[in-house]
Amino acid sequence: MDPDTLGALHAHLHATGSDLALVDAVAAAIRHWIAASTGRSGVANVRSGLATSAEPQAEPAAASIVASIASANAKAHPAAPCTALGYQWKELFLPDGTDLRMHCKGETHHARVSGDALVYQGRNVSARQLTIAIAGDGRNAWRELSLRLPGEKQFHPASLLRRNAQVRLKADAAAAAPAAPESPAAAIAAAAASMSEALRTALVLVELNKAPAVPKHERRLGQSRRTIDVLSDQAILD
Repeated sequence: MDPDTLGALHAHLHATGSDLALVDAVAAAIRHWIAASTGRSGVANVRSGLATSAEPQAEPAAASIVASIASANAKAHPAAPCTALGYQWKELFLPDGTDLRMHCKGETHHARVSGDALVYQGRNVSARQLTIAIAGDGRNAWRELSLRLPGEKQFHPASLLRRNAQVRLKADAAAAAPAAPESPAAAIAAAAASMSEALRTALVLVELNKAPAVPKHERRLGQSRRTIDVLSDQAILD
């Protein structure tokens, strides 16, 4: 046994006020663990072993130690959540307690999801069997049935819920799928577009370099030049 475990066991005995020796506590804990693992068939052998122990408090101390270990294991490895009960109708999952409704010949018929089965008039049916039992063959269950999920107040068309479920499934699949590698043709097209953009930028720079290096205030020439920009003849006399 590693020193950390022995130290933890010693601290536990001290905290509980037990006078049990460390060796006896280890032996009692092992016997108790074996009994818990093997079931009732091993209880008699463990108790007989504990009866020969010099310490009468060995059994409760061992039980306390095993309970502490079990509690630590439960915290470190929590139990997996239970699978929700419900009826799987193709890509649409109907949780336990979902109500189904169908109108036919002026009457309203109801069915309900109970556990993992769809129940109508006391017997398990499929969605198609439900529509056949109500209206005969030739009805589309997705168009005819309305659903009210647990916790909701309104019924919704089954076709609408199915369409929403399909959208979610496609979105989840797209998010989980790895990005497709770029094809060689797409890579070449992207490189050509980048080179074309660089060429256009270079041509613009060349045209700018060809333009006359004239200050902005001297660029209004010819018809674009204002009258007040032209010096009068008297300016020569100044």
